[in-house]
Amino acid sequence: MDDELLRRDMERIAAQKNERMPTPMSFSGSAAVFAVLVKQSDDVALYVANVGDCRGVLCQDGDAIDLTIDHKANNPSEKARVEAAGGFVHNGRLDGILAVSRAFGDFAHKSGGHLIATPEVTWHTVSAADEFLLLASDGLFDVLSSQQAVNFIRRKLRNHGDVQLAAQELVLKAQEYVSHDNISAIVVCFNQVAS
Repeated sequence: MDDELLRRDMERIAAQKNERMPTPMSFSGSAAVFAVLVKQSDDVALYVANVGDCRGVLCQDGDAIDLTIDHKANNPSEKARVEAAGGFVHNGRLDGILAVSRAFGDFAHKSGGHLIATPEVTWHTVSAADEFLLLASDGLFDVLSSQQAVNFIRRKLRNHGDVQLAAQELVLKAQEYVSHDNISAIVVCFNQVAS
């Protein structure tokens, strides 16, 4: 599998969505994160891609490792990209409005390439040290750090071993902290998929 192939697929999806929109003045947008596991001879390769501020976090021997970078306008590399495209960042917001610098939709900000839907793709060879992957929306990470989320999931998996329930409990925990954004979480345990 090629990370360029994943990039092209995500760009194609964004273009198809653009074609179906009744008006170019849509002010709605969305971030996304996804993962693909590929069996390669004796190894399993993990590809993770994101657009926006959804995040992919690997738990490796209890440590949280961010596999994605949040595409926020206040991120120095994203700010430089936006400014090179003729846009601006004011108060940490793209064109003074959006917190994210990459997203699906938000067509009013797509002119000139200020806001793009091009994903960043990373890959990792799954090892015995890798416990699980967390894919989650920014509503979770607005109130919990990656390490706090990993610690919570590890504790729940030790208690009951139910991956889906652990993800649901993580969402409920984030809601207790009154996140003001949507909260979604998926947990993939590698000992269930690596063989």
